Parts: sequence; structure tokens; C-alpha cells
Amino acid sequence: MSYYTYSDPSYTTYVTASTTSLGVGMLIAYGISLALCIVMIVALWKIYKKAGEHGWACLVPFYNNYVFYRMTWGNGWMFLLPVALAFGYTFSLLFLIFSGLAGEAILSLIMTLLAIGCGIASVVIYIITLHKLSKAFSHGVGFTLGLLFLPIIFYIILGFGSSKYVGPSAKNAIELM
Repeated sequence: MSYYTYSDPSYTTYVTASTTSLGVGMLIAYGISLALCIVMIVALWKIYKKAGEHGWACLVPFYNNYVFYRMTWGNGWMFLLPVALAFGYTFSLLFLIFSGLAGEAILSLIMTLLAIGCGIASVVIYIITLHKLSKAFSHGVGFTLGLLFLPIIFYIILGFGSSKYVGPSAKNAIELM
């Protein structure tokens, strides 16, 4: 008697129905994700246009960050700070792995603290940048919290709403020069 010749039609139907519904669910999720990405791109395009920049700049990697930091900080080269922190984070994690393999406990602790510090600094810079964005459009701390926790909604508000770009605050622009 062979155990492989037995088939249950109800089991096969159940598996097929389950797989089909999973595929449909994934298709719906991808469709929603694509729609949200397109809405976000259009909102960023409008925000860049309100700031007097080229709208297409939001589509170009690295250049979009340069323009975004120029809009918020007053100096576009500030975008290199999070990039440097990302490199520091990656380097410290790689060094942590290799120092752990070598049995260096103190070095592992230092690299762990460095990685945690770079991660925290990146989050803090991101929050400050969002606050500077809301100040550049004459909004306050509440709008910053909205940008932080509900970014799609608040970027749509900035792009399509009546918010006017006033630029980075004069005090911050002077500090960066």
C-alpha cells in the first residue's frame, strides 16, 4: 500500500482557495501601497514647487535630500550628516560582529554604544528636520508631531493645502553660514 496515492478532493480545494485568497490579498496590498507611493510623490512634488524648487527634484536620489535640507535647514549639505551617521552605524555594527568573533568584550561594548548613539542621533536629526519643515511652512510643534506619526496625511496637507512656504527661519540660516 502506497501512502502517496491517496488524495482528498476537499483538501485540495481548501488549499487552492486559501492560496487564491492569499494572492488576491497580496495584490490588493500592493495596489494600496502603489497608490500611497504615487500620492506621496505628488505631494512632495507640490511641496518642492511651493518652496520654489523644481518639482522633479523629489524624484532624483540624493539630490532630493540635498534640496529638502536646503528647504528646511537653509544649507543643502546638511543632508550629509544623516549619511555620515548611517555609515557610522553600519561600520560600528560590522566592527561589532568582527570584534565579537575575536572575543574582544570591551571593543564589542564600545561598538554597541557607538551603533546605538548613531541610531539615536539619526532619529533626533530626522525629528529636528521635520520640525524645521513645519516651521518653514509656518506651522508649530503639533504639525511636527503629525509629520512624524502620520506623514502621508500631513505631507498631503502641506502639498495640497493653503500652507505657504516662508523658508527656513532667518536665525537658523545665519547659524549655518
